[in-house]
Amino acid sequence: MSADRQTSDTGNIGNTAELAAWAARLAAAAVPDEVELAPSMVLAYVAGGRERAELFRVDGSTSSGFDPDGLVVVFPWILAALPGAGRGLWNLVDRHADAAPAVGALRILRAADPELDQVLGTLDARFAEAGVPLAEREPLALRTTWALLADAGGTRAFLTAAGPA
Repeated sequence: MSADRQTSDTGNIGNTAELAAWAARLAAAAVPDEVELAPSMVLAYVAGGRERAELFRVDGSTSSGFDPDGLVVVFPWILAALPGAGRGLWNLVDRHADAAPAVGALRILRAADPELDQVLGTLDARFAEAGVPLAEREPLALRTTWALLADAGGTRAFLTAAGPA
């Protein structure tokens, strides 16, 4: 097996270089302050077990990724939400693989698209768990969803490597 390939606890194999690059692109669109950490976070998430758990570790007064001093590390919560979005996310990616709608259009399309609504709702719930302020959750979910659709190949690779929720 090449050094670029890794087996996760779920038995799935993913190309680590591809996943790391996808994570950096996703973070650049959704949470630019976390771009440098995103590749290592996605590899820890896909590895599962203790490595995944460390992404969500609670230290003293820090709870669920929320730091009382105002630092919210969101990228692990994005990763955790994706397998939970289930078939709806796969269908969205398949439907928009050729051209992702603009971020503003996603807000409008949400009312007419139950799968989009479900994906955005799943992201919103995870962001709430992470301590993201209410006013920031919808814009973050829209940017994240746009990035997932704009990089359909990377999103599929992550969903396959991450395994079921």
